[in-house]
Amino acid sequence: MQDLTQNIQYIKGVGPKRAALLNKLGIYTLEDLITYYPRSYEDRGKPKKIAELQDGEEALIEALVVSRMSEQKIRKNMAIYKLIVRDDTGTCLITWFNQSYLKNKFTLGKKYKFYGKVSKKMGRIERKQQEAALKKSKKHSRKERFEEKIKARESSPSDNEAVADSAVKSVNQVKKEKKIDKFKEEQK
Repeated sequence: MQDLTQNIQYIKGVGPKRAALLNKLGIYTLEDLITYYPRSYEDRGKPKKIAELQDGEEALIEALVVSRMSEQKIRKNMAIYKLIVRDDTGTCLITWFNQSYLKNKFTLGKKYKFYGKVSKKMGRIERKQQEAALKKSKKHSRKERFEEKIKARESSPSDNEAVADSAVKSVNQVKKEKKIDKFKEEQK
């Protein structure tokens, strides 16, 4: 068992260079490291409704896209992109600055998650510099993709049987064609 008052440098994986960096943060012992908490915390676990949002708060919402992305050119190298989304409690205008890659990422009628700071102006809810979770582009592990394929096959066994039957028929057809070709060569 480790002694909590032990110098941070002598913990496995921490050498003199990393210890110097940790010392700049005020971490000198193992106890200091364990009790060093992050300065802020973002709760992205539970989405809020648009009507529940407060001015100045950072929150996650899940909403449907109801408009196409609009683009406003401010200057030569500066653009503002705006998108209107809604849930069952209200609508919200979401704004991004200089993020042209988002222009074609959102589909009308699809649900996405957005995280950012809320501002209320003249009764309208706006969100600036959002981070968007594009559900459509969710990456799955190989195992998850394999399990999805298995579920899809199990849900329509008649289609699978038809595919298997056609594969067997095509293999048998190839064998017959080879026999015919071999027979023709022998006849010559």
